[in-house]
Amino acid sequence: MAYTIFDRKDMDIICPSCKKVVVKADKRDYHKKYIKCAKCNILVFYTPATKEISVDKVPLRKSSSGKRFY
Repeated sequence: MAYTIFDRKDMDIICPSCKKVVVKADKRDYHKKYIKCAKCNILVFYTPATKEISVDKVPLRKSSSGKRFY
């Protein structure tokens, strides 16, 4: 049995400030994507319905374990 989970990752989400690819996404997926850019430490949001990329500050962590919920 062959697993083809990553065969449709054909769209690059690029950080607007440093122009680095932060995540690869499937253009047929309708879920909102958000990921932290490792280079400039901002949170990049991608909305597939409007094809809009926006940025925000990384929120402070809300637990003492160190895990960030964003």
